[in-house]
Amino acid sequence: MNDATATVQRYLDIWNQADANTRASSIEQAWADDATYADPLMNARGHAAIDAMVGAVQQHYPAHRFERHGPVDVHGANLRFSWRLHDAAGKLIAQGTDFAVLDDAQRFSAVTGFLDAVPGAAS
Repeated sequence: MNDATATVQRYLDIWNQADANTRASSIEQAWADDATYADPLMNARGHAAIDAMVGAVQQHYPAHRFERHGPVDVHGANLRFSWRLHDAAGKLIAQGTDFAVLDDAQRFSAVTGFLDAVPGAAS
């Protein structure tokens, strides 16, 4: 696994981390202090807001898992990667593409997400 793929895996692990203390610690390690996240449904700035946002997604989609879908593209400090969200039975709920900017310490400074498909949103 290359560095960019490992960085994206850490990002997805945060979205899958149900333990609030572990998730908060992981966010502090993986995200810059003033990092931002934005997608068509939500946005956040800073560790506490990002943690609250991830926690809210987990409450709305309990026992669901995010996974990387396809390769990670790298251009300088910019990453592009796709993901899928599955329920506990493996049913595809949503998929999207995120664009991320890393700081000099290889932490996320900004993530912009796009929803590519939401086939299971009605369930």
